[in-house]
Amino acid sequence: MALILTVVETRKGVISQASLGALEVGRQVASSRGATLYAVLLLPAYDRLQQDLVAQLSAYRADRVILVTGVQEPACHATWVRPLIEVVDRFPPAFLLWGATALATELAPYLCIHLKGFYAPLCRIETEPQLKVNWLRPGIQESTEFFEEDLENAVVALVHHGPRTPPAATSEIEVIAMLDSGCSRDGDCDHDGDGEVTGEKTADKTRPVSRELSTARIRSVPVPEFPYGSDTVVALGRLGAAHEEAVAHWCAREEWPLLRMHDGDGPGIEWWKTSVMAMERVILVGCSLEEFELAESTLPTTARWLCLGCDPIPTETGIPRIRFVPGSLENRLPQLFEQEL
Repeated sequence: MALILTVVETRKGVISQASLGALEVGRQVASSRGATLYAVLLLPAYDRLQQDLVAQLSAYRADRVILVTGVQEPACHATWVRPLIEVVDRFPPAFLLWGATALATELAPYLCIHLKGFYAPLCRIETEPQLKVNWLRPGIQESTEFFEEDLENAVVALVHHGPRTPPAATSEIEVIAMLDSGCSRDGDCDHDGDGEVTGEKTADKTRPVSRELSTARIRSVPVPEFPYGSDTVVALGRLGAAHEEAVAHWCAREEWPLLRMHDGDGPGIEWWKTSVMAMERVILVGCSLEEFELAESTLPTTARWLCLGCDPIPTETGIPRIRFVPGSLENRLPQLFEQEL
């Protein structure tokens, strides 16, 4: 059965309105697909004073609660990414929904990369007459519709409104308890006895969260003037670092996002600001074997790939449409810059 996950944020022991809005959308999606709606709640500790949080999630029609305790404060990338990756690995979602908060804007793209999914920072999700994600492009008054059959991987979406329907009566709800390994490492967490969550239907103690993060190593800096929805992405590796200025100028002219896969300076753009499912071309410039493997695991393999000045790939690649162009970058790049690809 498909899983719908909603990440829940709290402020001073109160669930945020943005999270309740995302939970409401999650309920609609789960009901339309016959799926299970999980609310993901991350807390430093859980005691009787916080049991009303779980009761409130029940009132907003969550089927189950994934309760992760031992999460350090404040809520940020360093404290939340590790436990959230463990959650989505154990409960792979068809939809991962999050209220459109500053924290969600920071972390949701990383989770989307990990899930190799489709990121929709601004969208409208419809469930009648069929499930549809209407992906909106800011500033250009255009949208792209994705129906359920188009969505092969997880959808990570931000919800921009609070709850629109009143809560129902609270009822018994199942709680799945998990422990952040950062808690056991620091040894300063406070739990109730053996760690069981009291007052709920069940409590399942699971293995600690992995200490290693599985986030992408691509360094990028957002460039707001680059538009959403580009059909081409350019990845520049360390072997092409000497041509960085020329490649960056070319990408700016073509309005294509540029990923720098090495430690060079200069602007880039997060790849999730492009429509990954609609991507037509991936151009790799001067990528080593390690950088190629990273790009292969991160960028859409259904696109046409063009590799210039890259290290040879000793094994078969899983990319069906790929072309390796021989010759030096000094000779090939000027020709490329003049072409209409």
